[in-house]
Amino acid sequence: MLGAPQPATYAPPADHSRVAPEVAKPTTAAVASAPQAEIASTAPAGVSATSPGSGTVPVDSQSQRVLHITIHDWEPDQPGQLFVTKGTLVNVTYRAAHGWVYAGTVQPGNESGEPASEGWIPQAVVKRVSLCRVAVDWPAEGQATLGVSKGEIIAVSKEAERGWVYGERLGPKQPDKASDGWLPKKVLDYLQS
Repeated sequence: MLGAPQPATYAPPADHSRVAPEVAKPTTAAVASAPQAEIASTAPAGVSATSPGSGTVPVDSQSQRVLHITIHDWEPDQPGQLFVTKGTLVNVTYRAAHGWVYAGTVQPGNESGEPASEGWIPQAVVKRVSLCRVAVDWPAEGQATLGVSKGEIIAVSKEAERGWVYGERLGPKQPDKASDGWLPKKVLDYLQS
């Protein structure tokens, strides 16, 4: 059985605050069939593909995809980077030692699971979330809470004591409604973690 494709390793320059890997992902067949010495010889100069922490590693050995939401806009400044706006859902598949992650955009309800686009983004631009559907209408109970309607899709990023979660409304912004806040976990059905 072939493993998931892995992005090539990358060695950041001395000032790597806005630099992402320019190396394309190798094919699944190339990674699965190449001996470890051959993989190491294809890495960029100064990078060891076999030493831990120097290259990219899968973020989750089971699913190979971990759902995140972007917390900032990111505009690429090099080929191979992913353009995202705040609130975009992405599946992160690889994390590099230099602070970048390889991700593909996610559309809720897209059954194929294929990303619309993919590329490298800074890890600081994303946070891990669970995707939920609102099961019951719930009105906001103050400024820090999020009122929701049945059927809405919410990205949950935090859980607190006593059954409360912090969620962000996905979809078009509604000027008359808050876009994020605390709400009871019991009004949500979890779709994807």
